[in-house]
Amino acid sequence: MDAIRQKIKRTGNKLIIDLPEEFKSEMFELILFPIENDTSESDNQLNEWSDFSLRNLETFYNKDEPDYTNVKIKEPNEKYKP
Repeated sequence: MDAIRQKIKRTGNKLIIDLPEEFKSEMFELILFPIENDTSESDNQLNEWSDFSLRNLETFYNKDEPDYTNVKIKEPNEKYKP
């Protein structure tokens, strides 16, 4: 899994995210980190925490990891409603 990290600005209640052409996934998980102050010190700290988080998240996924679809679910959780 190749993680994408970028800063985006909210316009009203909408976020517009430009994805690279090579990004082929139809489903993805979005994690938002609010930025309180836009200073270089807070940017550096945020960068460090974000890089740390991405490195650890990537340890859970192998590049050859298969996509787990509903077909592979043996017993669905009836309480889960997407």
